[in-house]
Amino acid sequence: DITNNSAGYLWAPNGQINLVSVASPGEINLSDLNTNSFAKLGNITAQGYSIALEGKGGFLVEGENYLVDPGGTIIIRGGKLFFEHNHLSARGNPGGSVSIQGEQLHLDDTDINTGTHGAVNHPGTAVDINVTGDVLLTNGSEIASSSYGAGRAGDVRITAGNIQLGDDDPATSLQTSIGFYGDIGSRSFGSGRGGDVYITADNLTVKNGFFINTAALSWGDAGNV
Repeated sequence: DITNNSAGYLWAPNGQINLVSVASPGEINLSDLNTNSFAKLGNITAQGYSIALEGKGGFLVEGENYLVDPGGTIIIRGGKLFFEHNHLSARGNPGGSVSIQGEQLHLDDTDINTGTHGAVNHPGTAVDINVTGDVLLTNGSEIASSSYGAGRAGDVRITAGNIQLGDDDPATSLQTSIGFYGDIGSRSFGSGRGGDVYITADNLTVKNGFFINTAALSWGDAGNV
């Protein structure tokens, strides 16, 4: 298993971060990080200690200047995946990508940001989540791939057995005071087009203020859901 209980950051500017946990014999090919040959996967847990942004832990592949440098890649493979008070960022010009495969995924007060800054179009999918079981987003968690310049934002693709978005009790959500309960989306903040959002699941529940959207907030086009 892999565990990180701190507010520290693992940072690979314009690079790649691989987190792979397996719990049975086998071999990982570093070219594709495929885990299909393993009978059992390990768990990955990352917990920051504070709900304040400066207290969150995280995994960063954005450049030292994300307005100029392209974003990198974060690849996560495992069984049960739990991220609490965490920040996964692949911002850049264009934005990078986050690829997650596992059996279960729970994001709690955690955001994934692959924003595209500048004029370069994102090459395709920015966030790709493929989970055989449940996906759960709570306490204002967010998955966002937006455009902040002339470049097109990347797409968001989520595939799971069951997806639950939002808290059981909105009154206890960490960001209730500002009326934010979490979202999945892609926005256009400039002239670039927003990305598309694809969600495939046997069951999808969106509740208590959580929302899924694409939006044109300036003069660029929104994407599709």
